[in-house]
Amino acid sequence: REMTETEEKIAEMVRALLPIGAVVEPHTPLWHKDMAFLSGDASRITPDTDELDSLDRVDLAMTIEDTFSIEIPDDDTTDYQQFGTVAAIAAYVDERLAGKVA
Repeated sequence: REMTETEEKIAEMVRALLPIGAVVEPHTPLWHKDMAFLSGDASRITPDTDELDSLDRVDLAMTIEDTFSIEIPDDDTTDYQQFGTVAAIAAYVDERLAGKVA
């Protein structure tokens, strides 16, 4: 399927945070919900890894807030269901824009 307009915008924001050439599709995991790097497997997370770290997620959230004129609570950026893929983030943003999320 083709990306929605919101997914396209968010995918562009994500590409800006990842190494050049990173593949960003709607359902590509952007970070590991198991947070393996916190449980001793730091070797998996390197500057060249095609994943967002916690600072990247904060940067992404701030860019989304500015672009879409919405507020994102800090806790939401650590929720994999809401911030784990471009599609999940786009759905989250669309819900906020529609006023479904307080």
